Amino acid sequence: FWVSVGIPISFMGAFMVLFIRSLLQTKRHFPRFDVFLRLMVGVSLFMTVSVLFLPYGVTLQMLTVAIVLVSTTNMVTGILGVIKGLRVAIIYLVACVSFLVGMVIYIMMARGYLPFNYFTGHAQFLGSIAEVILFSFALAGKINAERREKDAAQNESLANLQMFEGLFNNAAEGLFRVSLDNKFLNVNEALVKIMGYSKEEELIGERITPDEFFFANEHERIEFSELFQQQG
Repeated sequence: FWVSVGIPISFMGAFMVLFIRSLLQTKRHFPRFDVFLRLMVGVSLFMTVSVLFLPYGVTLQMLTVAIVLVSTTNMVTGILGVIKGLRVAIIYLVACVSFLVGMVIYIMMARGYLPFNYFTGHAQFLGSIAEVILFSFALAGKINAERREKDAAQNESLANLQMFEGLFNNAAEGLFRVSLDNKFLNVNEALVKIMGYSKEEELIGERITPDEFFFANEHERIEFSELFQQQG
């Protein structure tokens, strides 16, 4: 009975730590604390294996300490996330409390401080269920936040591109973009006039290369063409 209960509990501890590392991106936001979180994953996995070999009394003591340590660590991580301004950290804290309450009730029952009944005998699973439900809300919030950040980044990139195009097209100097095979991709209106054409399509449609017009002698043109092909 103890093996069937102890292994899921200790494995759940490792899962919780891994989940919060991903949810709150601790490696990015709290790099030093993230080292400790990885250590806690190792402790939880060690407890998963030790349940199979160590006596019941020893593993119960070790599991009690590990549960308190992992739960406290996750709570501290959530608090750090709230201080950092991470909205999902609030939901995560509530989920941690739910799991911790379930674990405390089960351990108190196992030690004889509470009577055995359906609730106390399954408190760890009920706490885990509540935690998973709250985690799903937190994960959905994270996905939506990342989507908003992605949309904002795309809008910013589009705005920068439009600004660049405006500067390019309206510049008084002749400007152009070329491909890797040394062909005109874009030219602005100033260059079109300088080259004696009436519109951009005429210049590009002539199948001419930029180096035919912008070098004083043939040697420089060939040297530039070779360098362009080598380095882009």
